[in-house]
Amino acid sequence: MKLTLLTVGKIKNESIAKLCEDYLGRAKHFFSLQSVDVKDCPMKGSTTVVQSQQKECDALMAAIPSGAKVILLDEKGKEFTTGKLSNLFQSWQNQSVKEVVFVIGGAYGLSEEIKKKYPEKMALSQLTLTHEMSRLLFLEQIYRVGTILKGMKYHH
Repeated sequence: MKLTLLTVGKIKNESIAKLCEDYLGRAKHFFSLQSVDVKDCPMKGSTTVVQSQQKECDALMAAIPSGAKVILLDEKGKEFTTGKLSNLFQSWQNQSVKEVVFVIGGAYGLSEEIKKKYPEKMALSQLTLTHEMSRLLFLEQIYRVGTILKGMKYHH
């Protein structure tokens, strides 16, 4: 199963970037995993939030492969325990799901258009997190899920 973490914007915090690379490398031992960034569209001049979201939405939708299962990471999505998340990954493997794309929006969140097209949402927390922190937390969870599925002792 191929996994893609599709994120708006690049990581600016060097410490978070290093940790993300570390967990990305670790998780690749268990999954075919890539992290893809699309350009963020900060509000400048008369640009509105909706216009910014729409530009980011266009870039995200262009990067999503046809036929992929798409999960939006959103604070209003379904919450999972790590155990239930590992069960979900196992069920995708059992169903021979070929590709899953997880999407993290930018500073202004995801557009209504992408939320309508891809209604499946997952929450990392009820807290609002930066896209950088969301990426780090989610990569660690992907790694953790891999260790659970392989019966390793990382998860207690």
